[in-house]
Amino acid sequence: MSGLRRGNIEKWIMNVILEKVYHLVMPFYEHVKMDDNLMVAIQAFPQGNASPYILRYRDEEKLFIRVATSKIKTG
Repeated sequence: MSGLRRGNIEKWIMNVILEKVYHLVMPFYEHVKMDDNLMVAIQAFPQGNASPYILRYRDEEKLFIRVATSKIKTG
């Protein structure tokens, strides 16, 4: 049994990152089988060194800056 509701989720995640985030971020991705036989996807993002990162959404580019545990949108 799978808890994933989208087919080919790894490819979908990578495409979203390529389309929506600049500078490129490459997550660690894997499927993990849980005790109840449920399959889940795990993704982890390494700390980047090419900041700032820009979110592309609806023909706009938004710049966010991390301050402690919060993020601040600029502009």
